[in-house]
Amino acid sequence: MRIASLVPSATEALFALGVGQQVVAVTHECDHPAEVLQIPRLTHSVIPEGLEPGEIDARVREVTGRGEALYGLDEPMLARLAPDLIVTQALCAVCAVSYDDVRALAERLDSRPTVISLDPGTLGEVLDDLVRLAGPEDDALVPIAEDEWESDVQSMGASVEAGWEPPPLLAEYQDGRILLQDGNHRYEALTRDGAASAWVLVYFEHEAERDSFAAALPSP
Repeated sequence: MRIASLVPSATEALFALGVGQQVVAVTHECDHPAEVLQIPRLTHSVIPEGLEPGEIDARVREVTGRGEALYGLDEPMLARLAPDLIVTQALCAVCAVSYDDVRALAERLDSRPTVISLDPGTLGEVLDDLVRLAGPEDDALVPIAEDEWESDVQSMGASVEAGWEPPPLLAEYQDGRILLQDGNHRYEALTRDGAASAWVLVYFEHEAERDSFAAALPSP
């Protein structure tokens, strides 16, 4: 999987979920974690740096008044990087590249990437977005070649042996079962390393499922 992240928060989430090695491009505003500083940057602001707040406001009004975009996107670079997935947002028209522009560009790319927009309004929706980042949306599954899977697992396994503590697995509790939604590579690497346990972030669709899960836990 090759991922282009056009939202700084999505970039941080992707690294937190342990898939940072699959991020091939980020925005000019992405600065965390430190590894992203070495990743190609796809965007730039059309507003010059060094302006006073009032000047910025006036320039933004001028640009948007002409119906022009506040951010530029390097289409030739994106085409060369050939992403499978582009992560963007549609909540704020002046915070990032236009969602409509991203969709239009994706349709022109030979790699025909899937585009997902992260637009959370509540903490629950933020967690839902983590699930969307962790695995492709319905009808947008991207198969992973066996050699790529094995390479990723071996790489993570080597990191685990060196003392790396991977991020928690992400799972859903449903009908009395814990279904792993993200962390298949990490789980396999930990299993091969002989780990007896792992941290898991479990989420629930309904409050009743949460209560059922809590009741099934052993007493401390």
